[in-house]
Amino acid sequence: MNPFYRWPKWKQHLWTTVTSIAGFGLYILWILMMTNTYGLWAIFMVFFIVPLVQFLTTPMNRKTGVFKYYSPMLLVYNANEKTYDLHNGTSFDYLFVMKWSDRGIKAKRKLLAYYMEGFLKIIEEIESGEIPGSVKIIGTSYFFSESTAKRLGFELAKPTAFYIFNIYLNYLDLLWMYSFSNGKLTFPSVKNIKKVEISVADFVKNKAYYQKLYNRLSKEYELLQMHVV
Repeated sequence: MNPFYRWPKWKQHLWTTVTSIAGFGLYILWILMMTNTYGLWAIFMVFFIVPLVQFLTTPMNRKTGVFKYYSPMLLVYNANEKTYDLHNGTSFDYLFVMKWSDRGIKAKRKLLAYYMEGFLKIIEEIESGEIPGSVKIIGTSYFFSESTAKRLGFELAKPTAFYIFNIYLNYLDLLWMYSFSNGKLTFPSVKNIKKVEISVADFVKNKAYYQKLYNRLSKEYELLQMHVV
């Protein structure tokens, strides 16, 4: 669990309220800039404002159900009966869940373990009937490499214009998160990012593989923590 959600309820509520107001205020400020003489600056500033607003509003998005978390670093955006849009945790989640000492190979193991933990919890809901079989599970390949996506049972598809636009809007977050997991400054290539998708039936078929991978990754991370490997 994200350590933030172990805080006293009053403290969580205060943080969520204050940061949500700040995020809304930034959004209003950006609109005002767009409608005044700062139009060009506002267009440029959106690449800074969007990641900051997302950081500030993460707890509220979780509270209202816009973000549905299946592990500390795997969420579904706007879950519905047609699609489950998988997303990596936000910069807010990174701040509370990841440690500076995790950067590099530790971060990769930890993140993938959290993804597998989330996959297994989604499968639990599928098996219990909470998620209908008509749902298409989708995501983007910056989660993991294309080869890893295929091993996990996902099919590659051309991303929509909305997906590409959204990636550009969140590029600063993507840049530092990607660099963190690589242990050095690394610029992700947007043109190489693909949409990935899998049916509910195929997702469930991979349950044993996800469980095996989760167990291995968790063990590897623990060993890395002890500097054994």
